[in-house]
Amino acid sequence: MKGEGNHQYGLKGKKNDSWYSDRRISRYGYIQVRCLDHPFKRHGDFVFEHRLVAEKYLLNGENSIEIDGKRYLKPEYEVHHVNFDRTDNRKENLKVLTHKEHKEIHNKLNPNQRDSEGRYIKMEEKKIKIKRVTDTAILPQKKSNEAAGYDLHVDSDEPIVFNPGESKMLHSGIAFQIPKGYFGAVYARSGLAVKMGLRPSTCVSVIDSDYRGEVGLPMRNDTNEEQIIQPHERVAQIVFQKHLNVEFEETNKLDETERGTGGFGSTGR
Repeated sequence: MKGEGNHQYGLKGKKNDSWYSDRRISRYGYIQVRCLDHPFKRHGDFVFEHRLVAEKYLLNGENSIEIDGKRYLKPEYEVHHVNFDRTDNRKENLKVLTHKEHKEIHNKLNPNQRDSEGRYIKMEEKKIKIKRVTDTAILPQKKSNEAAGYDLHVDSDEPIVFNPGESKMLHSGIAFQIPKGYFGAVYARSGLAVKMGLRPSTCVSVIDSDYRGEVGLPMRNDTNEEQIIQPHERVAQIVFQKHLNVEFEETNKLDETERGTGGFGSTGR
């Protein structure tokens, strides 16, 4: 029976036999609470719990509206979870923001980094101590906001000449204190390698977190012509990466896979 012909017609919440909870988790992981008299309730008479907490503790004259003698959060305002945990609705973890302010925060997140529930993962930011070993050293720089590498400059006031096939150790004039669990990987600058044939002679240099000395820049000229690096030129780039500490467990058998022991070329061209 539908409509008024149903004996439960108009009965909501606990008054309805099909009721089972006044709280639920939305498809996007937010906690919702049933509020029959809330002016901005959503489908099923539910309101997001973080908005209810904000209405209790975080309202002001700008973000609130009065309805029937009670103040509510304006629908155009949004509530941000500071620690990005959608179920943590403590008032200390919530901020009322405009849509623009909220969007700016989430735009700083990598959209490809999500957890198993599809929630954004906040990208880590680490502070790394850096020391100038000489007064003329230039600190590493990024040339774009999304660049992974920080350009390293040679610490030299004179041009440096590389004969064909020659390798030299250059100075950066800087030292790092890299956090535990991370390392610095020094890579070639693609422009220098392609245009001049100059690249790190180690291919990639690893700077461990317990190293406190100056970062050396071993460079090689892969061409058959003399190449010159100008004073304080950008010659390499450093990328800071996480690493995993492991313990090895010796065994006589490894788990089987479809590829098995297939080595170079086993997966085709």
